[in-house]
Amino acid sequence: MKNIIDLLEKTSFSNGLIKEDADFSQKMPGERLPVTQSLEVAILGLGDWGQQVILRSLENTPFSFIKQFHLIAGENYESVFTQFSKAPKMQVYRAGEYEAVLKNTSISAVIISTPCQTHYELAKIALLAGKHVFVEKTFVLEETHAAELISLAQKKGLTLMVGYEFMYDDGFSETRDLIKGLAFGEITEIELYLFNMKKGALSNNEKYGTSIVNHHVTHLLSILQTLLGVQKMDHIDLLEAESEYVRLRLRYGGVETTLVAAVDLPNRQNYRTAIIRGTEKTLEIAFDGPHPVFTLKKTSNAALISAMDEEYPRPFQQTFTTTSVQREFEHFFDCMTQNRRPLSGGQTALHLVKMTDQIEQSYQRKMRVEQKQFADEAAQTRQDILQIQKTFLLEKSQDADPSSEINTLKRNETEAFKGVETTLAVVNYLSNKPYASADEIARHLNLNLDALKTIYQIMQRVPGVQKIFSRGDNYDYFKVVERFFEQNHYEVTFFVGLSCPYKCSFCRMTMASQEKKEGYLGQGEIDGRSLRFSLKKPDLLKYHEVVKVLDGLEDMRDLGRPVTVKISGGLEPLSDPERVAFILEAAKKRGFPVRIYSNGILANTPDKREIVLSCDDFRISLNALNEDYFQDIYRLGTTKSKKISYANIETTLRELVAERTRLASKTRIGINYVVVKGNIYEMWLMAALCRDIGLDYINFNTDYCDDFDDRAYIAIDQQIKKIKTMQRRGDFLSLKIEFGGALLKNNVFANQPQGEFDPRSMAKLKVFVDPAGEVTPVHEGTYPFRTSEGKTEQNPYVLGKLSGETDLKGLLKEDHALSPIEFRYLAPFELILGLELIREEKDEASGIRATDSPYRRSEAITT
Repeated sequence: MKNIIDLLEKTSFSNGLIKEDADFSQKMPGERLPVTQSLEVAILGLGDWGQQVILRSLENTPFSFIKQFHLIAGENYESVFTQFSKAPKMQVYRAGEYEAVLKNTSISAVIISTPCQTHYELAKIALLAGKHVFVEKTFVLEETHAAELISLAQKKGLTLMVGYEFMYDDGFSETRDLIKGLAFGEITEIELYLFNMKKGALSNNEKYGTSIVNHHVTHLLSILQTLLGVQKMDHIDLLEAESEYVRLRLRYGGVETTLVAAVDLPNRQNYRTAIIRGTEKTLEIAFDGPHPVFTLKKTSNAALISAMDEEYPRPFQQTFTTTSVQREFEHFFDCMTQNRRPLSGGQTALHLVKMTDQIEQSYQRKMRVEQKQFADEAAQTRQDILQIQKTFLLEKSQDADPSSEINTLKRNETEAFKGVETTLAVVNYLSNKPYASADEIARHLNLNLDALKTIYQIMQRVPGVQKIFSRGDNYDYFKVVERFFEQNHYEVTFFVGLSCPYKCSFCRMTMASQEKKEGYLGQGEIDGRSLRFSLKKPDLLKYHEVVKVLDGLEDMRDLGRPVTVKISGGLEPLSDPERVAFILEAAKKRGFPVRIYSNGILANTPDKREIVLSCDDFRISLNALNEDYFQDIYRLGTTKSKKISYANIETTLRELVAERTRLASKTRIGINYVVVKGNIYEMWLMAALCRDIGLDYINFNTDYCDDFDDRAYIAIDQQIKKIKTMQRRGDFLSLKIEFGGALLKNNVFANQPQGEFDPRSMAKLKVFVDPAGEVTPVHEGTYPFRTSEGKTEQNPYVLGKLSGETDLKGLLKEDHALSPIEFRYLAPFELILGLELIREEKDEASGIRATDSPYRRSEAITT
């Protein structure tokens, strides 16, 4: 029950733009029944909310004037009677005694906290009995019923108030004052998020025939109404509609608005966030903690955040002591005694009912369409599995043991349908845990390995199965597996860079160069200005050794294996432009696609732009949209200069696009955006910037920050959904957008596997060649190993060094014993490759070959 109380103590927000009812402070018409200072109150509905929130709030000191509580319980009467019948000021009744209780003239008010479909009848009975009525949201389900009750209360001079507690939170007042005192500009967009993770909320909705719209979206509408007053709502677009999740866009008073609500998400905290974007400033409010946290930023005319506001350079927090529920009951009793209109009553309540009903109708239509589409796809997948199973088993039956499970499945239609369910169970298991071995699945689903092997072969032939994989939370796993296993792709990455002014906190090179005990210290130290390799020119990989590597790759390619050459850095590759140009020209001469990864700082001169515009793909890492955060995220410290700035990177990007057009180059230019806590809400803005500049793509990576909490994961997920919505409506027609890192850290429903891996097998898929010519299958292998005595030893993950006597082909053929590497030291896509290699090895030991993999793939991996 404590979680429910905690829910109410989390703060909300509004702003100073509320247009209060003009009659709010006026006396209400009609004959007012007398209200004494010592009240008796009836509470109808003693579930969790009624007992632990309403009753607990009213028992507090501010409401000591209530001399008697009349508790009217339904199905839980026995437990309520046992708990409260002997308590001071408590009297307990059965639900059937409701009308009899109302005949008690000492009772002045009735508080209704029952399922919302009962509100109309119960509130009407109370009003006709001459009682003031407080009814929990949702008020009623039909607009005509709301109008009737409001009219009845007015005629009788009674207070009728609806419990929208977010409207009474002290956080509202703070935000009103904040926005009133600032040049906020015209509000252009509002985003409101309300994720209630209380377990059972969804089942309660289904039990009483109501939806997430009635119980959660209506809260968001009350907040929106508080922000902008009673306004016209139109252009409703249900983007996603599920029983436990809804996301929609609409226009409210002409302001583009996104509302997102969710219930019952597993193992997550509550997530409540508001983003109010104006032409001058943007306000982000996190109201899912005990106290709201406000973050204020400037907004440029291009709708891109340009700098943190000087007055509020960091998020600030406000502390409030009174809960919103206490505030709303104070308001209710004040309206009763002072003969005033309640803030959440009258036309305000009617407006909320009307809006909720509009959205509910759209939601139900959307649900019917999507449920039919889902059912049709599921039926087609089942039918495909059944047909392929029959055909496949018929082909296999000639060689099968008569007692085997294969022939058992073939014998009759009933068993065949059972095989469909078993196949789908395997699909679901792999969708949630794609690196699970055949032995694990067989044990978990009580299958023998022969039957599972058959199921794998059936899965390979059903398009619907592959669609399930690609749509799941671990889509990135299947994308990586497709490239490196099914397509049998091979990659060689030349690390060319010798220095970098950035000291990104998420960069492994930064972390390695700062460790001061035995371990991975990197090939240099941070010298106060930049990261730098401590290598001299004679130590570097020779050009003829580069040629030998490419010749070996050409042999591999000629045997039918696709090969890609990448030029990157342990640090910045353009710090050695001559070497970049040589590798690029030699690789292109042999017909290899070449990608260059850079931080973009040095791509600001015509000669270097000409180099990078000769490759197939040039990607710049950019993780900030304003100067202050740019300096902060890259930890530039005292290196701030006109050369190293956000403005210069943006200028370089624009010049690259213009130069590409002038040269008629076909180079794809894009951005790699590493998502960290400080730049989550700018994800969609970065996509907009890339589109406006004319870039070809942006990759969002979320696996490089290890301090994300649940709130950050939810915020990332919502940004992704926002961007995908913009894609569907045509905002990014010329921009390709990819979201990497779906496995593990970015997948909020999965736990990162722990363990270690033999990196030698990774060399079958890819290798890195560091600036000195050392070859390693893992990124971690590019850092030298230094002992606590300061001696440098060969990195335990290095296959060997290229030289006149040793080429890449020779190193790949040699049987090197490398030290096991912990999963946590693998780059995200390396972790996926490693897990798949381990899965493949385990399956091979169980008699399931690579060609029998549940994922579509090529025959075998060879080097």
